[in-house]
Amino acid sequence: NRRKRQAQKIARLHEKIANQRRDFLHKHSTQLIRENQAVMVENLNIEGIKQNRKLAKSVSDIGWGMFVNMLVYKAKWASKSVYKIDRFFPSSKICNQCGAKNTPKLSERTFICCGCGDKVFRDLNAAKNIRDKGLLDLSSGGHSEANVRRANISPVSTGEL
Repeated sequence: NRRKRQAQKIARLHEKIANQRRDFLHKHSTQLIRENQAVMVENLNIEGIKQNRKLAKSVSDIGWGMFVNMLVYKAKWASKSVYKIDRFFPSSKICNQCGAKNTPKLSERTFICCGCGDKVFRDLNAAKNIRDKGLLDLSSGGHSEANVRRANISPVSTGEL
């Protein structure tokens, strides 16, 4: 009897956490789609990242795949676009100011450029590089399907830009 009650408590707790995660993802994906004409995301190899014992739980808890799926269907509803940038693009190794290439360790959270000396939070630098890569490739080649493929960007959802 006690065992059943405890199992029910744990099940309710897991359901609450799942609902909180889903709510968070819905709110942020809706906000991103409302505020932007196009959203660029990095095409991450989530299954490969999960192989790393130290990152597996963190990556699983985030729900990246669910977030991208929400972005895609909400973009279709709103006639906006979601583009995936190639996973091999070195977004965290390029300075977003001068374009110099560094190879920082994964443990280093601050990106220090060897070219211009710029110091910036590593994830912010990568996000700016992903944004710039997507915008540059889309503007230089137009919005046709062939040009998007040639630029290593896969259109997940296309609408009017």
